[in-house]
Amino acid sequence: MLSLRPLKRAVVTAGRRSCSPLQRHMSRHFGSLSRAGDLVRRSEYFIPTAKEDFHEAAIPSHQLLLRAGYMRKSSNGMFMLLPLAIRVMEKLVRIIDKGMAHAGAQKLSMPFLLSQELWEKTGRWATAGGELMRLHDRHGKGYCLGPTHEEIFTELVAREVSSHKQLPLTLYQIGTKFRDEIRPRFGLLRAREFVMKDAYSFHADTDDAERMYNVMDETYSAIFDEVGCEWVKVEADGGNIGSGKTHEFHILSDVGEDRLLHCPCCGYAANDEQAVGDVSGPVSSKHSTVYLAPVDLKAALANSAAEAGASDVPSGMLRRFCVAMPEGQTVNAQKVANAVGCEFELGEVDVGELPNIDVDVEHLVDQTLAQSGATGAFDDSLVGDFRLAQEGDLCKDCSQDQPLLARRGIEVGQIFRLGTKYSNALGAVFDDAKGRKQPMDMGCYGIGVSRIIAAVVESSHDDCGIVWPSSLAPFNAVVLTTGSQKHLKDASQSIAEALANSGADVVLDDRWKDGFGYKLSEAELVGYPFVVIVGRDMHPDKGSGRVEVRHRQSGDVSVITPEEVVNLLSPKPVSR
Repeated sequence: MLSLRPLKRAVVTAGRRSCSPLQRHMSRHFGSLSRAGDLVRRSEYFIPTAKEDFHEAAIPSHQLLLRAGYMRKSSNGMFMLLPLAIRVMEKLVRIIDKGMAHAGAQKLSMPFLLSQELWEKTGRWATAGGELMRLHDRHGKGYCLGPTHEEIFTELVAREVSSHKQLPLTLYQIGTKFRDEIRPRFGLLRAREFVMKDAYSFHADTDDAERMYNVMDETYSAIFDEVGCEWVKVEADGGNIGSGKTHEFHILSDVGEDRLLHCPCCGYAANDEQAVGDVSGPVSSKHSTVYLAPVDLKAALANSAAEAGASDVPSGMLRRFCVAMPEGQTVNAQKVANAVGCEFELGEVDVGELPNIDVDVEHLVDQTLAQSGATGAFDDSLVGDFRLAQEGDLCKDCSQDQPLLARRGIEVGQIFRLGTKYSNALGAVFDDAKGRKQPMDMGCYGIGVSRIIAAVVESSHDDCGIVWPSSLAPFNAVVLTTGSQKHLKDASQSIAEALANSGADVVLDDRWKDGFGYKLSEAELVGYPFVVIVGRDMHPDKGSGRVEVRHRQSGDVSVITPEEVVNLLSPKPVSR
C-alpha cells in the first residue's frame, strides 16, 4: 500500500535490469530512466487555457495549441511558445539529437544574422526573392535573417578543413529560422519565425556523399517512427537550395498544403511538383497557352525604375515563357523552371500583364501534346514534361497500369544532395591523397522542429482536444480528484509522487475547489496520455481502494489499485 506523506520533489536513482516485451512497450511512453520524473502542481504551472475559439485560427492545430495554452500570438506569423510547448519541443529535440548522434553528426550553434556578402557568393542573395528578411547595420552592411545556413556552414568548413583525412564531416544545429511569408497562416505550420534542425555533410567523393544521404534517409525514418505519427517519404524538388537528388518527409493530414501522389502497387511516391504520370485515356489535340514569368519580376522592375534607371535586376529574372498544354491539363511551373534553368519562382500571368521588357518569349510544349501530333505551330519549341500530374494518371514506374492515388501531407523534413554547388562558390576544397585540390561534395538535411509540433496535433486530435503520441506529450499523466476531501487529496499526492519517483513526468491537479468536469475537460484538451482519477472508489482508511485510469489515445478505462497505477504507468528499464 502507498504510504501517505507530504508532497515533495521526487528523487530516484535508476538501476538497470532486464524487462519483458510489454515493459519495453511501456517504457516508450515515458523515455529514459536516467532521471527522476518531473512533478508539478497545476495551481502553480502556467497553462493559460481558453474555453472559446480564437477567431484567427483556421485549422485544428492552430486552434488547439492556442486554446490548450501551448502558445500565444506575438504578431502576425510569430508566436510565444509557453511552458507546455517547450516541454514538447525538448522531447522532440532529444529524439532528433539521438538520431543525429547515431548518424555521426556533431552539434554546434550558428548566428541568426548572415552576411549579404556570403550569400552573394552563391548567388542566393539575388534569387531568394521576397521571403528573405534583409536588413542593414549602422554602417550600411547588408545582412539577412537566416532561412537556411548552407553558406556559413560551408565557409566554416572551408576555413578549417584542408585534407581528405579530415573528411567526412557532418555538422548540425537546431535553432530559429526566419522567412518573410506574404500571408503567414495556420499557426506554426506557416510562420515567419520557426525552429529548424539543419545538418550539412562534407565528403571527399560522390560515393561517400551518397552513403551519408542513405544514412540520413534511414535516420529520418527512425526519427519519424519514434515521433509516432503516420508519415510518408516522397521524391521532391530541391528549389533554390540544391538541384540534386532530394526527398521530402510528410506527416499525413487532410489540411496538408502539399498534394502527394503515390502508387499502391510499386510504392512510387512524389509531391506534385515532382510527380510524373501517363495521362489515362486519349489526349486532346486541342491546346491552351499559359504564360509564365518570375513572380518577383514586376517588383524588381519597379524598384529598378525607382532608382533613377539604375538596373539591378538580375538578368536571369528577365525571362518570360509561353507553354502549350493539352486542353484540360495544368502547367507545372516548377518543371518549367527546372527545364529552362530558371533560378526564380515562376507564376502564371495574363498575356497583357507581361512586363514590357526587350526579351523574347521562350516557347515550350508539353510532351503529351507533342505526342498527339498537334504541334505544327510549335516546331521550334522545347518539348518536355511540363504537366502537373493528377490523381488517376497511370504510374510510370510499374507495368500494372496502376492509377496514382492522391493524399495530402505536411512537409516536416527534407534531405538534399548538394554536390559541389556551395563548395565551388565558397572555396571549400581539400587536398586529396595525391595532393590535388578537390571541391567537397555536400549534403543538406533539414527538419522543421516547430512545424512537427503543429503537424502532429493536426494529425492526432479529436473533438475534446489534442491526442499526443507518448513520445512528445509534455507530461505522461495528470492526477486529479473528483472532490476536495482530505483522503482524496492525500491519495492523489501520494500517487503523483510515486509516479514521479519511478521516472514519469506528472501533473498533480491540486485545484481542489474546481469542479471535476472542468478539470477533466482541461486534461483532455491539453492531451495528457493518461488521466488518473481519484474518486469514490478510494476509501478514507489510509488510502486503500481503487482509482480510474483513462488512456487518452485508445479511450480504454481501467479501475485498479494505486500500486497497480504505478506498476502500469511507470517506465521500466530496457535491457541492452
